[in-house]
Amino acid sequence: MPIIRVDLFEGRSPEQKKAIVKELSEGLARTAGCSVEAVEVLITDHSKDNWSFGGQVAREKFPD
Repeated sequence: MPIIRVDLFEGRSPEQKKAIVKELSEGLARTAGCSVEAVEVLITDHSKDNWSFGGQVAREKFPD
């Protein structure tokens, strides 16, 4: 059973997450030769305060 883990900045709508899950699941199933039902997708939302790039907190680099 394939598992896809997705880490995103918080703020995506439920509709956007549903679309992400659909696209990733269908793409992996097609490529891996398994059923869409066998694919699991885990989405984790992160605050920009809890993510950094090159030693700089993401909120400073990408302000809202």
